[in-house]
Amino acid sequence: MAARDNELLDEIRAVLANAAKGKGPVPQFLTSFQILNRLPATTREWLITEYGRPGEGAKAHFAAASAIAASLKKLGGEVDVMYFDARGVSFDVGGEQVRSGYPLCGLYRLRQTEPEIT
Repeated sequence: MAARDNELLDEIRAVLANAAKGKGPVPQFLTSFQILNRLPATTREWLITEYGRPGEGAKAHFAAASAIAASLKKLGGEVDVMYFDARGVSFDVGGEQVRSGYPLCGLYRLRQTEPEIT
């Protein structure tokens, strides 16, 4: 894995770790659009330049949000994944409102480990 890939994975982990926690200590789920938006601006801009604008109308099946989802797969067991119906939902990415180009959208969070009982 290239150094840039490792850096991106570390940045994604940091975004997931800083997701809203609600009333408990556990960071909650984020979409790839939210993760893309919360990455450092230089990383977000690099991904959009490299893979294209995310969302409906991007004219590409694999855009910046897809690159985030692919990176999340590399994290394997570190991440919990669920899906929701994204029809009618829009996301803020770099100050622009985008909609998912597919009716289902992944939700990701860092997997919580059970405390060891000693």
